[in-house]
Amino acid sequence: MDRRLKLHGILSGILGDESRVYFQPPENLYMEYPCIVYRRVAAHTGYGDDLPYLKMKRYELTYIFSDPDDPEGVLEKLTDLPLSMFDRQFVVDDLYNSTIILYF
Repeated sequence: MDRRLKLHGILSGILGDESRVYFQPPENLYMEYPCIVYRRVAAHTGYGDDLPYLKMKRYELTYIFSDPDDPEGVLEKLTDLPLSMFDRQFVVDDLYNSTIILYF
């Protein structure tokens, strides 16, 4: 299975709704909230003896929600994923946007 599709499945499981998880959506797409938007931003390759031995893709996840208390605990579940870290939070149009960096 493609790693990105596996990640999509994990994110869908955390949110509980596959239709609200978006990979690199176009700007004109209507999204339902709460939702998770993610995109690939970089990759990391580890080398040994001049050969690559470890390849990991870096994703930026944005959890967009309206309730500042996040009663479902989705943000906590996202930051519990291995190799993830909370990056920042900001508010746009009365929606909270929390960004998480994830190597997967």
